[in-house]
Amino acid sequence: MLLLIITILTVFLVINSIFYRFFPVKGVCCMDIKKIHSNHNLTFLDVRDYVVSSNDSVNNAVNIPYAYLKRYYRKINQRKGVILVVSDPLLLNVSVRFLRRKNIKIEGYYLKTENNGNLLSRKTCFEA
Repeated sequence: MLLLIITILTVFLVINSIFYRFFPVKGVCCMDIKKIHSNHNLTFLDVRDYVVSSNDSVNNAVNIPYAYLKRYYRKINQRKGVILVVSDPLLLNVSVRFLRRKNIKIEGYYLKTENNGNLLSRKTCFEA
């Protein structure tokens, strides 16, 4: 009986981890950062690794890699909306879920790749 309970809990934790990372979040749209960069009611939050974000930075963005987000999320202005700068859909999913739990409003995201640094086309841009 104890083995059955441990097995069920293990399966639940694995499924929860897969959902948290890979299942797309709803209500977050892909945005073109060049068109909205002049809006003062938005905070740009770069959650990519320091190495990636330092080589290909976004002007006026707060750089807090996801690994440090739990420790430094209080630096984000919660009265403004947040646009995330991410490098892949997995990073988008975990970042949005964490920030929503902390009552930070996510307005959208900007998917920035390492090779070209441009917004991907709508067909390849991850639609949440």
